Amino acid sequence: HPTGRATAIGSDELSLEGQAPGFALRRELEWEERNGEQRKYPEIYDDEGQRLDFARQVLYGNDNDGRGTRLEVRLKDIAPGAAMRQEGSTLRVENAGEAVLILTTATSFNGYDRSPSRAGMNPAIRAAADLRAASAKPYTALLSAHTSDYQRLFDRADLSLGSPGPAAELPTDQRIRAFAANPDPSLAALYFHFGRYLMIAGSRPGSQPLNLQGIWNDEVIPPWASAYTVDINAAMNYWLGETASLQDCHEPLFRMVEELMQNGRKVAQDTYGLPGWVAHHNTSIWRGAQPVDGQARASFWPMAGGWLARHLWDHYLYSGDRRFLEDRAWPVMSGAAEFLSAWLTEAADGTLVTPVGTSPENIFRYTAADGTKQIASVSQGPTMDLAIIRELFASTIAASKLLNQGQELAARLSDQLARLRPFRTGSKGQLLEWEKDF
Repeated sequence: HPTGRATAIGSDELSLEGQAPGFALRRELEWEERNGEQRKYPEIYDDEGQRLDFARQVLYGNDNDGRGTRLEVRLKDIAPGAAMRQEGSTLRVENAGEAVLILTTATSFNGYDRSPSRAGMNPAIRAAADLRAASAKPYTALLSAHTSDYQRLFDRADLSLGSPGPAAELPTDQRIRAFAANPDPSLAALYFHFGRYLMIAGSRPGSQPLNLQGIWNDEVIPPWASAYTVDINAAMNYWLGETASLQDCHEPLFRMVEELMQNGRKVAQDTYGLPGWVAHHNTSIWRGAQPVDGQARASFWPMAGGWLARHLWDHYLYSGDRRFLEDRAWPVMSGAAEFLSAWLTEAADGTLVTPVGTSPENIFRYTAADGTKQIASVSQGPTMDLAIIRELFASTIAASKLLNQGQELAARLSDQLARLRPFRTGSKGQLLEWEKDF
């Protein structure tokens, strides 16, 4: 925040307090206006779609009624014997063999369903408490605790694809560029370990799950808003969760899905008039479950509930944790199945399909009745819809038997599963992606 301020606390500690934007628009105002999207943003447009006087792509503080997550950063030097003095918002370390800096951060975020500016936590309390706890330990103890914590997770899996060849001596960026022309299987193993490192570093119980940029985003307006694109990206981030034995790191995704389910129940009822819960292709730290874009090819995909539920079922399959299955996985799975069960409709051939859907973010071409060539993205019963439904219904039926509950739902799902349109092939022998061989 340009008005954030740093202050000294004693001779060896600094505090920085600030506030994140209360409004940050991913696209430029001109784009929103060309596409008639002004109604989405009452913060910067009036009822006629005209810009308000203070309209900008990013709004801070008073320009947005004081909204925005507050933050606090604390910095302290714990090097023994170092001579330190404070000069305004600067700490100066002189005549020291080393400087050991402890940095802690905290925000006012207080849950997906609370305002961080009106019902937020006090970030100064958390940042100061963490700083005190870390500063009470010498550097060697902090390093030892970090190493032990990291290796406890990293050492759970290993992968070897042969001895590293000469390419392993190259800087990694050069090694990647050379990969297409030079066999280098150990680079793939390195990539696997790098993925595990990112998950260990960026996703722990109590944290937010990894989003599109993870915790490494450094931009006020990041690509795709640092969101959770739940038609594929969020799932891909966590495919390592169980296979690499990083179940602890999988936990933030489970909690996000449970929170998304709360908003998804309201969207299912208000938007579709159906039971259960629904989510679409994108969500955020606030767990929005509604469609969020003007393009049907991306936004009209009410399948995220079934897609994400697979992660909780997988955790049960790997762990055998019956309590997790009953308390956490079952509500998510059965709720997603309730919605998709009610969403299905009977096609002309008597099979069950989704009434409309997409193969996310893809398009097809067809010839209209008047002979013109057209591009579209929505059709009845796309294959991805049916694949997710087939998998979700089967796992929900299995969970029902294991838990001895939800028998009425399981019986309905079993009947519908038998009537789902089967996968079909097209004129080139390919698996059909949409309803017809477009």
